[in-house]
Amino acid sequence: MEKDFLITNPARIAWVLQSLRDDHQLVDVGFRGRDTGARSIIVDIDSAAGYFTLDGFPNQDCHRLAGRGEKFDLRASLNGVDVMVSSLQVSEVRDEADGALYCVALPTQLRYVQRRDTYRAQVTGLAEVAVTAVNQESAETYSGYLADISADGCRVALDGDENAGCGRAGERYQLTLQMPEGDALSLCVTSRHSRFVARSGLWYVGCCFEQPAPALQQRIERFVAEMQLKARQREAMFAA
Repeated sequence: MEKDFLITNPARIAWVLQSLRDDHQLVDVGFRGRDTGARSIIVDIDSAAGYFTLDGFPNQDCHRLAGRGEKFDLRASLNGVDVMVSSLQVSEVRDEADGALYCVALPTQLRYVQRRDTYRAQVTGLAEVAVTAVNQESAETYSGYLADISADGCRVALDGDENAGCGRAGERYQLTLQMPEGDALSLCVTSRHSRFVARSGLWYVGCCFEQPAPALQQRIERFVAEMQLKARQREAMFAA
């Protein structure tokens, strides 16, 4: 069932944007009345100054429109919900060593639409779960951390060269998760999608679990519930 929320609390808006930033989630940008768009990531949030920064758009048409201050809409996905913000505008373009950054005023409202039946819990910023991933065909081994998890899958951030092609759709991996309590969970997974984030030098790989044993499934679901509780506590702190 779809749940649609309109968020107007500045602290909660900042929390959602910070969560997108912490999770290195891609954001889609579309300029109004223009047949062009771009993808980017949120680089930083400055609640005190009232703005956030976006990574430079690779599309030169979009870069030019941003520099002219034309309004655009932003859309992203976070923990199984759609995040949408309208009528944003770049106030300043900064040229830095890693490329352009766009300064954008924090929005006054944000739409938050839950569409997933299975809750996906953010782990980044809430717990440290080291990950080792072994490709079951090539035996290549990658290390990284758990970014988010649900009852039926997870997303991991793995070290790897941009040309490594880590996590191609359909590849099978043996994942080992080092849990905060000290135990380790071993899971067989299949990769569904992957992308490389140049600023962090990490591959983000979305996986689905391959029928974990009942006891292991219960352990996963318990951890998802724990992360969901921590996320709510963190949100309450921002809104206080």
